[in-house]
Amino acid sequence: MKATFQKLLRFLKVRGVSGGLSVTDTALAFAWSDAGTWRFASVRVPPGVMLRGKVLDSAQCNEALAALRLQIFNGRKSDAPIQTIVSLGSAEAYLQ
Repeated sequence: MKATFQKLLRFLKVRGVSGGLSVTDTALAFAWSDAGTWRFASVRVPPGVMLRGKVLDSAQCNEALAALRLQIFNGRKSDAPIQTIVSLGSAEAYLQ
């Protein structure tokens, strides 16, 4: 049953949003392809919400993510999942 439904969705070309999310101490930015056109959305993160890749104020971080999500869906609320590849700053990364 599930496979049949997924085939129907593929036939109708119904796909969710998927793209890349860049997270820095000052901004959240999302890029995705929509029918062959690259689209971008971003929001500034208030000072003190993140520091060197660590979330210090989760409530404000969630507000910023919600604002970014509204931009992605053109101001409409949506519960649709967004498949995302996340890029984080390298301040806390250890490379050998």
